[in-house]
Amino acid sequence: EGDSEEEHPYTFVKLDESLYDFILAEEEEEKRKECRSFIVNRPPAPAPRPMCSPVREENTPYIVQVFQQKATRVPSDNDRTYCDARKP
Repeated sequence: EGDSEEEHPYTFVKLDESLYDFILAEEEEEKRKECRSFIVNRPPAPAPRPMCSPVREENTPYIVQVFQQKATRVPSDNDRTYCDARKP
């Protein structure tokens, strides 16, 4: 009979749990807001790079390639900018 009249030791804790749940819920909501703002304000992700970069087959400089093309080109009459020196 003495046990039934005595209050249960956890009855007040059950009432206070709702308060703790409310506080924890507010903290979680604040954390979610912070995370959302970080994602919204974040700059866009860079475009992915190709797995393998194209390898240059020739290591010759551009100027050398230009002179090689000029040397292999057949000169025509219109392309001549100079003439052979003549003795008078």
